Amino acid sequence: MAKVKRISINQLEVQAKEMHKDDAVIDWNGIEVTVKYRLSLKEMLGFVDSVVQSCFMEGSGTYLPEIKNFAIRANVLDTYANFTLPKNIETQYTLICDTDAYDVVVQNIDPEQFADILEAIDSKVEMTARANIERLNYQMGVLYDKFEALEDQIGNLFSSVTPDEVKKIAEAVSNGNLDEDKIVQAYIETQKEDEASGGQD
Repeated sequence: MAKVKRISINQLEVQAKEMHKDDAVIDWNGIEVTVKYRLSLKEMLGFVDSVVQSCFMEGSGTYLPEIKNFAIRANVLDTYANFTLPKNIETQYTLICDTDAYDVVVQNIDPEQFADILEAIDSKVEMTARANIERLNYQMGVLYDKFEALEDQIGNLFSSVTPDEVKKIAEAVSNGNLDEDKIVQAYIETQKEDEASGGQD
C-alpha cells in the first residue's frame, strides 16, 4: 500500500486564508455595525460560558431556563458585533427585545459555528444542572448523617438521666428563659443526692 502524502500546514494555511471571510460592515438604520463572521476559539468558549453562567442563580444554583434565550441574544450582540450593552439587565432586556439588532447580526455570522455554540450551551446547561443536583443530594446526605450523629450524642448524654433529674432541670427553666446557673445547680444537687443514696434508685 502506497504511503499517503500528508498535506502540509502551509498548504492548509493558504486555503484557510482564501476561504476566510472578513468582518461585515452593515448599515443598520443609519448606524454602522461591524459583525464578525466567525468567533475565535477563545471567544467561542467565553460565549458559551457566559450564557451558561447566566442560566443559574448565583449561590443557590437554581436553573433559570427563561434567561437562556435572552443571554444568547445579549452575547451575540456583544461578541459577534460591536454593540455596547448596559450593565443593567432590565435595560439590556428592553433594548434587545425592542430592536431587531439580534436578527440583523445573526444573518451575517457563520451558521455552522453558531449551531455548534447553541448545542454546546445546551449540553453544558444539562451537565451543570445535573452536577448541581448531585451536589445538593450529597450535601443533604452529609446533613442527614450529622443529624443522626447528633441524635446519638444526645441519646448517650441523657441515657443515665433519671426522671427526678429531668424534673429538677426543667424547674431551672423559668418563664420560658433558660437559666444556665439554675441548671448547673440542679444537676449538682441531683449528683449529691445520688451519692448520698449510694447510687441506689
